[in-house]
Order: sequence, then structure tokens, then C-alpha cells
Amino acid sequence: MNTERRTQATAPPQLTEDGLMTTASANEMSDALRLVWPQWQGATAANAAALVPEVSPERARRGYAVGARVLEAVLPPHAGPTVVVDVPATDPAEDPAASTVAGIESRSAVISSLKSALAVLAEQSPARVLTLGGECSVSVAPFAYLQKQYGDDFAFIWIDAHPDTDTADTAYDGYHAMAVSTLLGHGDPEITG
Repeated sequence: MNTERRTQATAPPQLTEDGLMTTASANEMSDALRLVWPQWQGATAANAAALVPEVSPERARRGYAVGARVLEAVLPPHAGPTVVVDVPATDPAEDPAASTVAGIESRSAVISSLKSALAVLAEQSPARVLTLGGECSVSVAPFAYLQKQYGDDFAFIWIDAHPDTDTADTAYDGYHAMAVSTLLGHGDPEITG
């Protein structure tokens, strides 16, 4: 697993009750992991093409990875660790192993990336996670990890233009549209496991 790790020495500014900016101490923010996950494979080439018709589908699809790195670059530094999840360069147009299986395009790359993210979370054992990611499915590992950490004290609110409750049995392909289903234990057994 090739993951890039960085720790920042300063915390982002915070607003006080009177509206003044202050900086939290490194100890106050050190329990948060900034997880940069530039995964793009969960979004199908067809969906990316529909969103950005001006460029080729594969180029549009890789825009998810660029977005994760842009978010990382514009956020202020923080005291906790920053880890970049290793994402395979698998492209369905170039690699037969990246074809659609069980409604998931580039399934092998998605599973590999998911395993890398889960390994990072287990190793870092953060109390909080800020995920800077590509498409919606990068929320699966952090939410699953946090649910395991907090048990019945954990809840999540999913705000998206789409419910992301598809499975291989629905007509819509793409793991990005299966994130909530996966978190609820429905869908691809290898991924939900």
C-alpha cells in the first residue's frame, strides 16, 4: 500500500462567540484525520460524460481525483495527520479487469482502494475523519469505521442530489450510486464485508 502521509503543525482558525478568529492548539485538533481519497473509479464513464460533455468520458471521470487534490490544497493546515489513499490507475477503456462486474465499473480498483482506506483508518485510529474525495463512495470507509468506533452513538446524514441507494439489482450502474446501500449492508457481498 502506497499512502502519502503528512502532519501539519498548525490548526485552522476558529471563530469565537464574539466573532473573533482564534487558532486551536495542536492538541485540540490532533485527533482528526484528513483523508485525501482521489478515487474516481466509482463513477461510471457514462455518468461523467453526462456531467461534463465537453471532454472525453475518461478525462471527465478523472476530474473526481483532481477535485480531491484541489480541496486538499485550498484547506488550511491542521494539527492532525493527512493521509492520501492509494488509488489504482485502472481505466476500463484500457484494462479488461476494469470492466463492469455486479453493476460496478472498475470493481477491482474500487475494492483495492477501499481496502487501502480501511487500512489507513485502522492504523491511524482517528476520533474524527475529514474525507476529501472523489466521488460519493469515498464516504463508505470513513462512515463504516466511525460507526464501528462509536456504535449506537453514531448516526449519519446523507445530503446529495441522489440517494445513492442503488445495488447491482437496480438499473443504474456505478459504485458511487451504491454508497448508502453499502453502508446499510446491501449490495456486493465482498464490499459490504
